[in-house]
Amino acid sequence: MTQQPHVFFDAADTLFRLSQPVGDAYAAIASSHNWSVDPTVLNRAFIDTWKTHGAIHPNYLACPSGEHAEYLWWQTLAARIFERAAEHPSTQVGEPVNKWFDQLFDHYANASAWHLFCDTIPALNRLQEAEIPIHVLSNFDHRLEHILRGFGIIDRFATITTSSVARARKPERASFDFARTAAGSPRHCIHIGDDPINDRSGALGAGFDAILVDRQSGIDLMTITDELLLPAR
Repeated sequence: MTQQPHVFFDAADTLFRLSQPVGDAYAAIASSHNWSVDPTVLNRAFIDTWKTHGAIHPNYLACPSGEHAEYLWWQTLAARIFERAAEHPSTQVGEPVNKWFDQLFDHYANASAWHLFCDTIPALNRLQEAEIPIHVLSNFDHRLEHILRGFGIIDRFATITTSSVARARKPERASFDFARTAAGSPRHCIHIGDDPINDRSGALGAGFDAILVDRQSGIDLMTITDELLLPAR
């Protein structure tokens, strides 16, 4: 009898997405700390800062825990975003970001900050009906569990591996190896995500099969699930 594959899902932009642009949320929170900054300026600052800072992984070796490393990474990112936004002539600078960064960080631990894709639950249902083990493998931190719990889907997953737990980020092989081990070292692993580098190249390099979500091209989770279950029909 052929062993069922284990399916690993990326989280952000695969299972769910932001409910509003980053700049809108940042501007609203900053306004309570004497900042006046246009959300579009913050959106631009976020994109520009991510191009450089996003390529630098948290310094897991220098921190007592993976969670602390992730926290410091996001704190540095936020500070640089507001530094860039402060250069815009329309921006009124308020209190230092590090004094109220926890509000930004905690905001994205709430399911209300995210929108669950409409195909997520039907796809999970279909895989569970077929008795295929499903997991999460994400470049996230402990906030992910709060989000999944808020959506009422945390119990759907046999394991949840975040970069803060694995102390490695996709596309690093260590991240995939950690997730496979946590799942009981299954032979056949399939990773589903939206990023060609993190989710496809990284998965293939670690011996996983990989499937890219591309909703704009009509490849959503239900389409992928149908393909996965086709041989069993």
